[in-house]
Amino acid sequence: MMLLGIIFVEVSRFWLDDEEFALKMSRLAQRFLARSPAIVSVKYYAAVVVRQEDISGGETLGEVVAFREETNAITIQKTR
Repeated sequence: MMLLGIIFVEVSRFWLDDEEFALKMSRLAQRFLARSPAIVSVKYYAAVVVRQEDISGGETLGEVVAFREETNAITIQKTR
């Protein structure tokens, strides 16, 4: 039985707006996955804390999480 894994990569929130960077990371992940049958997917994510003030002087804190996933088509086909 083959053990399967997932890789999580945290990236800077500033990189999310860079389409060229995102494309390069996607291509890199696909090349890596093609050579790594035990890895099911690579997940990129970024988290940003957001603070908002309202008119009455109160504030709200929140977190925005963005992610992108590259899956390994070879591994998925073998497990079916």
